[in-house]
Amino acid sequence: MTRKSISSKRLGMLLLGVSMMAHASASFGQTHDPAWLRSIDELMDVEVSSASRRDRRLSDTAAAAFVLTRDDIRRSGLTDVPSLLRLVPGVQVAQIDGNKWAVTVRGFNSRWANKLLVMIDGQSVYSDIFSGVYWDALDVPVDSIERIEVVRGPGGSLWGANAVNGIINIITRAPTARGGAVSATLGSFGLSTGALRYGSPLGSQARYHAYVGGGDQDAVTPDMTTDNWNRVRLGGGFAIDLSERDNLDFQVAAHHGGSWSTSTTVVSSIPLRRQEKQEAAVSDTLRAVAKWTRSLGNGGTLQSSASWMRVGRSDSILTLDSDVVELSLQHAAGRKGPHEVTWGATLRRSDNRTKGSATFDITPDGFNQSQNGVFMQDDVTLLRNQVVVTLGAKAERFTQTGWHWQPTARALWHVSSGQSVWAAASRAVRTPSISERGMFVNMFEVPGRVPMIWQLFGNPALQEESMVSYELGYRFTAPRISLDAAAYRNRYDDAVNLEIGTPHFVATGVPHLVMPVVFDNKLRASTAGGELLLTVSPISRWRLVGTYALFTVASRLSADSRNFADAAYDAATPRHQGTVRSLFALPHGLDAEATLYWAGRITSDAVPSYRRIDGRLGWRVLPTLDVALHGRNLLDSRHVEFKNVSGGVAFGAARRQISVLSTWRF
Repeated sequence: MTRKSISSKRLGMLLLGVSMMAHASASFGQTHDPAWLRSIDELMDVEVSSASRRDRRLSDTAAAAFVLTRDDIRRSGLTDVPSLLRLVPGVQVAQIDGNKWAVTVRGFNSRWANKLLVMIDGQSVYSDIFSGVYWDALDVPVDSIERIEVVRGPGGSLWGANAVNGIINIITRAPTARGGAVSATLGSFGLSTGALRYGSPLGSQARYHAYVGGGDQDAVTPDMTTDNWNRVRLGGGFAIDLSERDNLDFQVAAHHGGSWSTSTTVVSSIPLRRQEKQEAAVSDTLRAVAKWTRSLGNGGTLQSSASWMRVGRSDSILTLDSDVVELSLQHAAGRKGPHEVTWGATLRRSDNRTKGSATFDITPDGFNQSQNGVFMQDDVTLLRNQVVVTLGAKAERFTQTGWHWQPTARALWHVSSGQSVWAAASRAVRTPSISERGMFVNMFEVPGRVPMIWQLFGNPALQEESMVSYELGYRFTAPRISLDAAAYRNRYDDAVNLEIGTPHFVATGVPHLVMPVVFDNKLRASTAGGELLLTVSPISRWRLVGTYALFTVASRLSADSRNFADAAYDAATPRHQGTVRSLFALPHGLDAEATLYWAGRITSDAVPSYRRIDGRLGWRVLPTLDVALHGRNLLDSRHVEFKNVSGGVAFGAARRQISVLSTWRF
């Protein structure tokens, strides 16, 4: 694969030219309708489903939830999912380089943050191999996203293992009425994206939609690492009304991309010699989801779904292929007296195959894993609908670690029409990844007459991590101001850490010592903190949104630990972080917004604190044509947000970037 294997730059220029020429003779200067600027009261009426597996108003949700709507996404001008997540309070997003991010909720960040469950339309894209997400391969076209729901806090009672610190559910748009859109972005560092989307009815009872697009970006940090990124994606689906009560929905999506980096690979084991080189990680993803929904009496629903996802990724260090099949059944019963019961069952199986190298390997190279469980939740309404108590649990069995029990108890009290208080106590678990149980890594060599090679080994006996969480929240809404606050305290038992094994001498080949480092469950940690979301609308055309997140952590190792590092750490998460966002609807079809992000330092990885400003100026030229100028990192030419540990390069950088976005709807 060549670095320019996708000619998306030409595609983007072509789409931009088409959209501009189509309206070259049209009149300008339309009257602006700031309908996108929802009233403060409407913000709490947005529905969220990920917190309870049924649609609830945000104000009726006993969890720290947030919804990034389609209008928020459209107006942001952002072209990738991690950048969009910066707009969500309490989510830590750190850009490693031009195609890599570290994303987490409530601590323990890394490129493969392993306590965050990420889903697309309710289907998990969590990797069993690394317990994380390749964000460069999670390439959902932003124009195809209906909303992004984020739940901060555990969700294992409904979604199962690995929904420990939070849930991100990317919900794509369903086929609707006839129409389409073409969009293109051109920017510095060779940034170019293009997308075409179209949907139409098929008779009176069916609808379909399809999209195609791609993107390309040159190296953002060429003097430090090569981080080019290119991708192409296509997909579509259809929906059929089988009857007045039954609906069938089918979606399919495909992605192919290449993300470049400079990494260090082992070329000789004894003695340990490494070579730094540029390489491309080629990723391919294919997803298919079929969902049947029946409407029942009293507002209930019965739903079943089947999904399949195939993921392939290859670089000079590791080649992996995964096939994941999920089956689910859910019954959301209508209200019976004070009770609303939701129950269901899920089956998930992943078949994984890997091919390693002298740098990194996984044993065995073929690995199957199943995750099967049942869940039930009862929402009990009390005191004239002022109090809702939720009791739920999921029992789940994993191939390697057996049965897990993940209960929750929640309560929501509507103090008044504009105030509510909620509290929750929950248990969640994270199962060890395939790499943690079976990886092999050549780390480094200590030279000498008898060299010592430090090697990292997986632990087949590794057990699950468990977390007990206590949460408290408060919401207040008035005509021009709203406040959403949440506090939490989490305790992690049997958390995974690194232990020094027993050195041993190897006489074959070049005689040497091996110093093994092994994964184990000897760490206990506790975190505490909170998130704050304040929204103020001084006038109808202006809104200010402020967020703040506090994170603290304490840890200790068990008495028999042989850890080679100090157990005191900051979980690669800043103690303080926040945003201030200003949105303004201007006359003559113009709107402007600017966002200030700030994050404290990460002491453990020697990452300094930073501030960044992103800005956007948009113009609705016509009711069907938008043009916007977008700038990222406007404060400085570059800054470091996170440490790159994927190879021999210590740091990447987030760079200043200017782009122009055009969207034509037809």
